[in-house]
Amino acid sequence: MKIELRANQQGQIYLPKLLRDQWGNEYVLIPNAQGGYIYPKGVGAKDALRSLEVVRQDLAYRAELEERKMKETLTKPALSNFVDGKSGSETKVCE
Repeated sequence: MKIELRANQQGQIYLPKLLRDQWGNEYVLIPNAQGGYIYPKGVGAKDALRSLEVVRQDLAYRAELEERKMKETLTKPALSNFVDGKSGSETKVCE
């Protein structure tokens, strides 16, 4: 699952009810230069690490899919416009 969050002008972020119901209302955030990990307050370090490993695997899979998609895009022949030799009509292909 991927949830995109946006801070309002006061810097507050709305956490979806689905997560609040499951996690409660108090959290721990461990940030670094490029991201962070948020989890419910009271979760032990071992359990947080196990959960983080699942998130890491999900991100690795998403990165792999993005890489494949980029390679496919670079290797696809350009089909944006072509002319039908028989009728002379132009056909536009939208991807």
